[in-house]
Amino acid sequence: MNNHFKILIGFVIMLAALTYYVVYSEKSAYENNESNWFVPILQEEGVVNELNAIEIVKGEERVDLMKQGNVWFIKNGFYADTAPMMQLINALMSAKKIEAKTNNPANHTRLELDASNGLKVTLLAQDRTIASLYLGKKGNSQGTAFARLDGDDQSWLVTDIDQVNFMKDDWQLKTIFNYSPDDIVRVEIDNGKEDPIIVERNVESGLLTVVNVKEGQQLKVDVHASQFAGGLSRFTIDEALPLNLEKESAVITANYQLTNGQDVTVTLYQKDGEDVFWATVNIEKYKDWMFKVPKYKFDALNKSLAEFVEPIVNEDSEHAE
Repeated sequence: MNNHFKILIGFVIMLAALTYYVVYSEKSAYENNESNWFVPILQEEGVVNELNAIEIVKGEERVDLMKQGNVWFIKNGFYADTAPMMQLINALMSAKKIEAKTNNPANHTRLELDASNGLKVTLLAQDRTIASLYLGKKGNSQGTAFARLDGDDQSWLVTDIDQVNFMKDDWQLKTIFNYSPDDIVRVEIDNGKEDPIIVERNVESGLLTVVNVKEGQQLKVDVHASQFAGGLSRFTIDEALPLNLEKESAVITANYQLTNGQDVTVTLYQKDGEDVFWATVNIEKYKDWMFKVPKYKFDALNKSLAEFVEPIVNEDSEHAE
């Protein structure tokens, strides 16, 4: 009796293992089958390169991204940040169907796949819709999400598509410069209060030096010329608006000459002593824009030479006293 029981238990274990293997193999094969791409048209050669517009809509919020030449913009706005856009496109390209879910429109709202609460993404090329779909809630299993193609009642559990931002500020280019001090050959920072700070790179040594320190003065011990050359390093903005500075006063000018020969001048404005700061840049692509910059960026450039120098102390005089 005991042996029969052991045989029965062994048979049950083998059956469970076989069942698991079959189910897992079928699921794995289903997920890996190339016909199960959620947006199969994106697998076609050249389709992604043809895209020239992306619409992202959730409720009353809407973002339109437009491509002009090789550059992406927010419609009627500033340059778009292409990093999140490429993440979205890559996620849609790699998304695969895992399991069919409800095809009853009455249940779409629960999965956030309805026009009232779903996030709708539409990809276009030359005014032709390439793909339009709703992205909904995350699935219960890690790495999954619910999605539905626009015009198709069938919903799917698909391989995970990261949360897509749908506010304009999330898509606007935020870093307009990123030059390291190594890219700088000369800097002049003038806040109009004291002597400007002028830094130049020595041709022979390659080192940056503050060149307008007056006779009898020296840089303070903790001051290094390179700290004045970092103004264009990760130069981030909070907002970009069409140029209109009639009520603003220019208070700081920072000019940077780069190793590539480019000359970049950043002018900072402050309105009547308020903690609201705007900047303009002299280069062509930004000439029609004004940028709201954070206070720390303004403070970092609101400097004059007097803050960083001290009198040279004559050691002989000290000993004599």
